[in-house]
Amino acid sequence: MRVSKMAASSSRHVKIERGFQFVKIYTKKKKNCNGHDHQKDDPQPHLPSSIDPTVEEEAPPYVIVVHGPPRVGKTLLIKCLVDFYTNGGSHSDMSAAGAIRIVAGDKRRVQFVECPNNMNGMIDAAKYADAVILLIDAGYGFEMETFEFLELLKVHGMPKVMGVLTYLDSFKNEGVLASTRQRLLDQFQTEICKGAQVFCLSGRHNAM
Repeated sequence: MRVSKMAASSSRHVKIERGFQFVKIYTKKKKNCNGHDHQKDDPQPHLPSSIDPTVEEEAPPYVIVVHGPPRVGKTLLIKCLVDFYTNGGSHSDMSAAGAIRIVAGDKRRVQFVECPNNMNGMIDAAKYADAVILLIDAGYGFEMETFEFLELLKVHGMPKVMGVLTYLDSFKNEGVLASTRQRLLDQFQTEICKGAQVFCLSGRHNAM
């Protein structure tokens, strides 16, 4: 699959973990204006005996949420991104159900989550997403699910958002294709911000 304007890095030692158990919500401590951790009542809270204070807490992975209407290519995109991060390894039998976490080092982890097309699932995804990939059917344009998810992202704190146009192969006329891409790009930047990036996804090349 050919992707324009997209760059990523690969690693030799890569481990893939997948399943719903890898969707984890990480909380951050609030700090006061002096930069110290905010504690309401006890300035020196007592840790439970089961917690070892010398062990550093596992850093949260970088969560990338893939969102789009049905049959727009979400599962295929996640599989291709996993292949890319794993040096082209074959994972054709891999199911994208649940989270797919790529462990590429002690402190380098990327987690892909396919966002469900229901309100509760979109609300949850909007809360924990570090970055969002919005898949858009170029032949149809923006659908209601996309606008609903964008509104949820604005409410819960807008993460990094990029758009991906799919089904570009269905256009036979180059002029119509160019005008459609420009129209969708302008609309996407109007909804997100000026300068927001849109990538064009079309065809498959060397299983990508």
